[in-house]
Amino acid sequence: MDYMKMVHYLEISSSEVLSGFIYKDNEEFCELDKPVIVPMYLLLEAFFQTAGKVAREYSNNKSGGSIVSVSNLYFKRPILSNEYIRIRANLVSFNVSKRCFFFKLSVCIEEEVVISDADIIIKQEEGISSKYLNNSTLTDKEKILEIIGALN
Repeated sequence: MDYMKMVHYLEISSSEVLSGFIYKDNEEFCELDKPVIVPMYLLLEAFFQTAGKVAREYSNNKSGGSIVSVSNLYFKRPILSNEYIRIRANLVSFNVSKRCFFFKLSVCIEEEVVISDADIIIKQEEGISSKYLNNSTLTDKEKILEIIGALN
């Protein structure tokens, strides 16, 4: 797994990003396999990539940032392998002098809210080049289907 490109983006703006993420413990998953709890470090990376995309969009993709603070990150239940999660990061405010972005983050599995209103602060730093980060654009399902000939 390329950890720098863990999430795919469903909606992108300069104030909000919605991304998707799924963890597969085993590529040969079948009904007899037991689901496992997704490792926390993978979930945190997916959260940070989602919030970081808002910060980069807000600043015209000039530079990346570092996580300064995470709080109120309460899981209502564990996230299991093969569950597709949607991560939403909303920009609450931006401190120009300190170059800090303040976010609210939520995570859903279908209609179930697993995390609501977690707080994340990202400090943007010019020393972190955005070319190494997940700068993917929106997933264009129509284009993929056209390429593989599924729309004919």
